[in-house]
Amino acid sequence: MPEYICNNCGNSFNAEPDPQGQIVCVSCREVMQAESARKPLAAGTRVNGYEIIRHIAAGGCGSVYLAEQISMERTVALKILNQEQVDKHTAERFLEEARNAAKFENPHVVPVLDTGLSPEGYYYIAMQYVEGETLEEILRRGRTFPEEETLLIGITVADTLRSIWNKYKMFHKDIKPGNIMLTPENEAMILDLGTAQEHGESKLADGEIEGSPYYMSPEQARGETLTWSTDLYSLGATMYQMVTGKYLFDGEEVESILRQHDSAPFPDPAKRAPEMKVSAGMTHLLEQMLGKKPSDRYASWDDFIRDARDLLKTIMEATGSAAPEKLRKKCRQMDEIPDKPMIKPKKIPTPLRFLCFALLIFILTASLLGGIFLYASIRKNSSNAKILLETIRKQADNPQMNPDAVEAALRKAAPYFKRAGVLPSVRQEFERCQQKVKAHRERIQEEEKRIISLESGTAETLKSANEKVMQAKAAAADSRRHPAAEKHFKEALKALRKMKTEVRETRFSLLPNTVRAEQLSLRLETALQSATREFQPFQRKYAQNNRRPDLKKRNRTNPPPTGGIPAAKTSAPKRKDRPPVAAGQMQLPRNPNADFKNGHLPEREMDRIRIRLLLQNMKEKTAKDNPVWNPSAPLPQDPQFDQWRREMKDQISKAAKLWNTVYNSHQTFAGFHFTIPTLEGETRMELKTILKDTVVLYHRGMPNLRLTFEKLSPAEWMDFLRFAADRKGLRKELDSYLLLDGWFFAVQKSRDPFILREMPAMRTALFRHLAEGKHFSGTERPDETETRMLIRKYQIDPAFAPYRMKAMKAIQNQTANQKQKGKK
Repeated sequence: MPEYICNNCGNSFNAEPDPQGQIVCVSCREVMQAESARKPLAAGTRVNGYEIIRHIAAGGCGSVYLAEQISMERTVALKILNQEQVDKHTAERFLEEARNAAKFENPHVVPVLDTGLSPEGYYYIAMQYVEGETLEEILRRGRTFPEEETLLIGITVADTLRSIWNKYKMFHKDIKPGNIMLTPENEAMILDLGTAQEHGESKLADGEIEGSPYYMSPEQARGETLTWSTDLYSLGATMYQMVTGKYLFDGEEVESILRQHDSAPFPDPAKRAPEMKVSAGMTHLLEQMLGKKPSDRYASWDDFIRDARDLLKTIMEATGSAAPEKLRKKCRQMDEIPDKPMIKPKKIPTPLRFLCFALLIFILTASLLGGIFLYASIRKNSSNAKILLETIRKQADNPQMNPDAVEAALRKAAPYFKRAGVLPSVRQEFERCQQKVKAHRERIQEEEKRIISLESGTAETLKSANEKVMQAKAAAADSRRHPAAEKHFKEALKALRKMKTEVRETRFSLLPNTVRAEQLSLRLETALQSATREFQPFQRKYAQNNRRPDLKKRNRTNPPPTGGIPAAKTSAPKRKDRPPVAAGQMQLPRNPNADFKNGHLPEREMDRIRIRLLLQNMKEKTAKDNPVWNPSAPLPQDPQFDQWRREMKDQISKAAKLWNTVYNSHQTFAGFHFTIPTLEGETRMELKTILKDTVVLYHRGMPNLRLTFEKLSPAEWMDFLRFAADRKGLRKELDSYLLLDGWFFAVQKSRDPFILREMPAMRTALFRHLAEGKHFSGTERPDETETRMLIRKYQIDPAFAPYRMKAMKAIQNQTANQKQKGKK
């Protein structure tokens, strides 16, 4: 059987796909598509001198394998980056993780042996293989830890983190049960030290805050600058879960958990888990570790380790011989380790040493004063540069800026940004303003070329059209040359319409060019109306001249009867009177399969429901109390209508399943890219997380961007839905979602019979609604912005072509009416 990696729990398992191509994880029962599921490297695969033995586990960015280093004949843990996440930035972070972890030399830290890129294209990290289980795996089985064992593990982890902080001034930043392993000898080992960072470094990585929500300190959740105290808080949250079996704070959403870390009071273990009987001493220790502010916690690792050892001694004395021998032995070994290094006796200073100390103090004082002076000078330079930059940025961000004036301001301010102390970010922003001016100047040149080309084309078209009209007038004087005159008129009108369309479809970002384009369009419209006025009288006269011979010929072939009974007059059958159609409504065709006393009320009700559903967003469509199902008028009993309504609600239920999957996905689909227009042009930004109906996008060197689903490119949003449906096995639900969201051309080949029947009716109802206005109760015409968005969405659908010009004309009429009302 083939082997797969579960996307949910990271375990590998063997399974055969079912007829629908789905597989089920044997560990967490996650259902996946076999085609999109990850597969581990086969046993025996060689990666740059390492031979794969078996798969151990998988995470968000890579998989861990048990492997043998062939040259050294030893077993190692080999971490390999996922191939689909291999890009320059991710690879740099992956190798930086190895370099960070290689700094630390401690018996309780898993050492890194090797790292690099294999000839097969795999980025790997080789670590010492340590047998054992993580605390997360043990807690997942439902086991809790006694207080003395919890304290022993906590003291070991704290002592290791104290050594790292004292020697390297670095902290772990992601202490949690999944990163603490217990060996068969019950020794605690710290994993994943590659995410450690120095005090004062940027707290962001890849555009978002790193850490685990259940164990994240309040300052880390707020994105503030961190220090070693964040590890103390995370260790306290881990020890709290070890003794109670429950998370410190829990909730359905990540934001809710982070808010509790920031403001919720300390949950008393005696109330959260009364069956565990947590002692008062343990509760006080945890409360001191889990203070909301770093100042509320222990002042140092030494203070915490001292209190934890005192509490451990108290518990062991109370337990006595009832405690396991292993724990008592480990406690005795820990008592032999001094809290702080012993202080050697000081020697009596000699006069020479006194002079050396005095000279050292003088040098330090002079250096301090010089440093203060230098700091003040640097601070002043940076402050002046920021003030200048703010003024220049406002000018550079103006779409209608004067590039010469901004460029002169940039030249004048350039010396300030070359001085010492100016932050690199300020200099980069100054260079970005220079690039904006350059890009704006290029845009001016490009648009100038386009407007000049349009002006030349308009002048030539007007000249050519005028010549054609003159030729048509000359030919119209001769009755034998009427066809040539008509040809000249039509050629002139065609050329004017074509040039007018070209002018209107050419867009400009600069206001002067937009005004010039509108003037060209007005000239062409005036010439078109003049040519039309010249052509209409000739066309009517030419049509009458062509009809006279036909009348004579008909009279000759069918002479009136002479004598006898006169011919009976025949009249066309009269049509039944139909009720007048209100202005702005459309006349729906009669359905021969339905015959109701109230006319075609069920058909109109179906179209009303279709239009309202298509104009609603997905959150409104899937709501249980959606008012669209409230009838606009009493309806007769019709089994076909009732069946249609049930099937339509079934389609909404399927679409809601996909919507809820995306709505609550968080980081499930991280890594997908969207194209976003920015000042530098279109930028490919990476999806980091989804917060309800908002996506958080990241691009290196830019701040995070939050956009709602409606503001994304329609075509890219549809690609993302396909990507999400394939990953979660919701391909059938995708067709229902696309139908209700109005992607008609995308469901033309659906296998659902209802979708194939319903799609043409929904498409026709919506397109006619956009083109002709209000038709049914509750289906108001969308405003100008929404209508333009819908036109942009359906411009790639060939079926929308006959309605596009009518919809655009409706927008123009709507804008004109609003202007007239404003004038009044």
